[in-house]
Amino acid sequence: MQITVEVSEELGQQLQQFQDRLQEIVERGLQELLSEQSGNFLDEKQIIALL
Repeated sequence: MQITVEVSEELGQQLQQFQDRLQEIVERGLQELLSEQSGNFLDEKQIIALL
């Protein structure tokens, strides 16, 4: 599926260097957002406490 997204000039410049990994970037961001919604997201302090 192809999706067109408009981003700011600054974000576009940052993403340009990762254009071959854009799918991975979107997947990781989506996973993080879904984790936050489900309450399973751990911040750095929680992760360190588990270790």
